[in-house]
Formats: sequence, structure tokens, C-alpha cells
Amino acid sequence: MQNTEPQKRSFVRIPFMFLLVLLAGTSALAQETGGAKVSRLLNESGAKFTKIADDTWSMSFEGKSMKDINVLAGVGDGILVTFALIPQSKGVKFPPDVLMKLLNLNDQYDRVKVGIDIKGNVFVRIDMTIRTLDKSELSEGIDQVAAAVDEIHGQIRTYLPRTK
Repeated sequence: MQNTEPQKRSFVRIPFMFLLVLLAGTSALAQETGGAKVSRLLNESGAKFTKIADDTWSMSFEGKSMKDINVLAGVGDGILVTFALIPQSKGVKFPPDVLMKLLNLNDQYDRVKVGIDIKGNVFVRIDMTIRTLDKSELSEGIDQVAAAVDEIHGQIRTYLPRTK
């Protein structure tokens, strides 16, 4: 009768070694910085982007109302902020009905924030948690910001100064 004890141990070792390799791979991904993860996901998504600074990227879109849409994405404190500004809105004194429209748009859009920043610019923004971010979520968020800023521009452009 043969002793099968060493074979039993090797079968136990294989799943244990596999688990160690799996955990080592997970640990390496967990150590990936937010900026590195966003950069990797942007590359994987096939998006056309320009890196403008560490942890900051720019993507260009062409809209129906707003021809040149510049969506910016920046990493900070575990959050990826994606936003676009409506040009020529800085310092514009919007009548109350337009301000009410902007407030109502916040209610109509699911994930998009619409507002006026401290400098008086109308913005559209989505904040995404980097920990749970994947390629699909990133692409959808960027596309949604571009689409929303184009739509909002179309609704308020009569109040904006005309460009030369």
C-alpha cells in the first residue's frame, strides 16, 4: 500500500498558492494612486484626452449648441471631478427666471450638478468616487457632462454675450 499523504498536501498547497497570487495582485491594484487609476482607465477607454497637469486631463467635444466643449477631469481626495464651463457666462447677470431654470435642471438631471461657481461661471459637474470607478463609469460620466453642458448652453445662450 502506497502512502498518499504527500499528494494530499500538494492539493492543499495549490489553492493556497493561488490565493496568495490573487491577493498579491489585488494588493498591487489597491496601491494604485487615484491619478494612476484614472490615467489607466482613460487609456483603456480609448478616449481622446490631453494630460494638462498631474492628475488633470482635458477632453474636447463638439456639441449642437456649443461647438467647442472642453471637459476637464481632476483627481483630489479619492474623488474624480469632471466638469465643463459655459463660456462667456462669467459675470453675466441672469434674470431670476434663468436662475430658476438652472435650479430646476439640478432636479431634472440624475447625476449632474448644475451651478454657478464663485467666479460667476455656469458649470456642469459630476463627482465620481475613484475607489469604485471603472472604465464604463468614467466614459459615461465624461459623456454626460459634455451632453448636459451643451443642452444647458442651448437653453441660456440668449442671455450670454455674443462672441465676435
